[in-house]
Amino acid sequence: MKTLCVVRKVRLLLLLLLSMTAFFSTISISSASIYIIEQLTSNGYNDERPQINDNRYVAWGTRNGTYDNGTYDWEIYLYNGTTTNPPSVGSATHSVYLDFYPSLRLDINNNGEVVWCGLQGNAGTTYRDFEIFLSDGITTTQITSNGGLYDDLVPKINDNGHVVWYGHTRSGYSPAPTSYEIYLYDGTVTNPPSIGSTNYATWSNTIIPTHCPLPQINNNGHVVWYGLPDDEEDTEVFLYDGTTTNQITDNGYDDERPQINDNGHVVWSGRPDNQDLEIFLYDGTTTNQITDNGYDDERPQINDNGHVVWLGRHAGQDLEIFLYDGTTITQITSNGYDDYAPNINDRGHVYWSDGQEIYFSNGTTTNPPPIITPGHSFRGLQINNKGDLVWRGWDSVGSDYDIFLAYTRPFISRPSHLLEMPVDGVWDDPFSSVQRPREDEYPYSCPEHSFSKIWHPSKMPSHLYRLNQMRNDMFVRKNSQVPQKGIERMIALYKTIPSGQRFNESMKNSVINELQDIKGTTQDARSVSGKLLEAMNAIELDWRVPSLSPKKVKKGMGTTVDFRGVAWVTFKNTRFANIVSETISLKVEGGVPALVRGFDPGWPIASCQFDFTGELTDYADISFYLGGRTFRGDPSTLSIFQWDGKTYKDITTTVDLPRKVIRGRTDKLSTFVIMSHLDGSKEKQK
Repeated sequence: MKTLCVVRKVRLLLLLLLSMTAFFSTISISSASIYIIEQLTSNGYNDERPQINDNRYVAWGTRNGTYDNGTYDWEIYLYNGTTTNPPSVGSATHSVYLDFYPSLRLDINNNGEVVWCGLQGNAGTTYRDFEIFLSDGITTTQITSNGGLYDDLVPKINDNGHVVWYGHTRSGYSPAPTSYEIYLYDGTVTNPPSIGSTNYATWSNTIIPTHCPLPQINNNGHVVWYGLPDDEEDTEVFLYDGTTTNQITDNGYDDERPQINDNGHVVWSGRPDNQDLEIFLYDGTTTNQITDNGYDDERPQINDNGHVVWLGRHAGQDLEIFLYDGTTITQITSNGYDDYAPNINDRGHVYWSDGQEIYFSNGTTTNPPPIITPGHSFRGLQINNKGDLVWRGWDSVGSDYDIFLAYTRPFISRPSHLLEMPVDGVWDDPFSSVQRPREDEYPYSCPEHSFSKIWHPSKMPSHLYRLNQMRNDMFVRKNSQVPQKGIERMIALYKTIPSGQRFNESMKNSVINELQDIKGTTQDARSVSGKLLEAMNAIELDWRVPSLSPKKVKKGMGTTVDFRGVAWVTFKNTRFANIVSETISLKVEGGVPALVRGFDPGWPIASCQFDFTGELTDYADISFYLGGRTFRGDPSTLSIFQWDGKTYKDITTTVDLPRKVIRGRTDKLSTFVIMSHLDGSKEKQK
């Protein structure tokens, strides 16, 4: 379980940073991994079929073991990023006599809406049919109610709340359909009419999920499925474009398991020689055969960039992972054992498992080492576009299957309790040496915008080095009694430092007065260290960050504003009332709104506050230069956190370490803090 602890309204209590830790329930992970793993359930029941969205919401079903006249109950749960073992958002029932159907199918969209199917009617009777249910996390709506023995099955939902599924009649406990119908719910009309149909394919004596139409929907409301057309004996692929249903294959051999992306591109497996399966890709106009070999290529997945990943039984031996990037096919694995369940997100990142460990490829790396070793049997691996993972794993303590979540970038939610500042004990100083900026740290370009070098003197001012050396001599050694000559030298030095934007006259006088108060005493140096570090932070920010004047923002789309290389903002769209431009300003302050256990805000500590006089009608991409700052955590965990007055939210989209640029996307311009996650091996476990 996760507890992320926040200290509110804190400014530069650097002593506190050194004692901050995050407490996580952990399982065995590889030494090279930076994944945080949470066990979302621990309930004594089997949890099944987890699904995850891009906001790290997770939905799953729990089979509670209650039997009633041959039926058993499921509860549907939704984790919203904060509460483990959450309350149920709905329920479903299944019959042991209908096990030729999928036991439970559910799906979740990026708005946190969950859809599933379950039995309706009186327990113990054959006159019960499957219906479709939709929950927004608060209210559950039954969107089908067609009575008799008409089953609605395997729903999928898009980000607009549109739901697709298939349905057919049933005779008692036998499936016995003659055809399937495909249905699309548009968010308003329940029991919608059919958008297409296929004949029943008699591959076997019973219906199993592999042989059902399995319709898929994209965020434009386009639907794809497969099945038998009239008067044909092979399965074909069908596409509904929002208005019309078209058959996009007609070839005399079986085509199956199509998937569709948001650009309307469709991928599937087919048997062109009626022998092995090959991969086909339809780009909206033309169908291309991607593979042509002597073994099965199956279960393809496609992302919005048109990249395709699939399983291939290479050389007739074990299952391997293959990736098509729009031009070239890369064999990601070649290892002598089966690889399963390849997933690809819109970043082109591929995740899969071998049944024991979880693996990752950025699209170019091959035969990578595992990133996670769960230490238990697991299945049902799912990913999102941020690289978060969820699966169903065996909990040997509770002797049941539970849901596990893994993620690399911290997602900070409402704090459960506050940190307290330590009152004694020797502390370490991680900022004993200040990093000197180098010429090669200056950024010259960014994908969206070209800008001038960030302002930096060629050499760090001598007073910063002298202050840093004095602080080391006085406060980092074991004997922390204040040396009187050191106090005198520090007072003299502070008097010579010119006041700046952050190290103003008020702070300068406060530091000097406090140093003079302890002069001639045996007071412990740590009693004044917080004030001195705050002053040093302010002095260094005055040196590193230039004066940033407000900038004009023009009306329209794609406007970019450059704050002298410190930060830049690209607006997707801006709208103003009766004027041609508005202004945006950036204030870089010493300190952060809140400190968080297990996270390092770097040195010098800073928060960036934007003030925009216009209206942000769409998102804005915000980028910050990282050069000249030091972070203790792993650089790959650097994140931009947006403060809303109570909690932080991770808005990071890209960390470009070679150019020392970090980027995030937001729909509100407010206060932002850059932090890194500290090495989990150094965290206290509780």
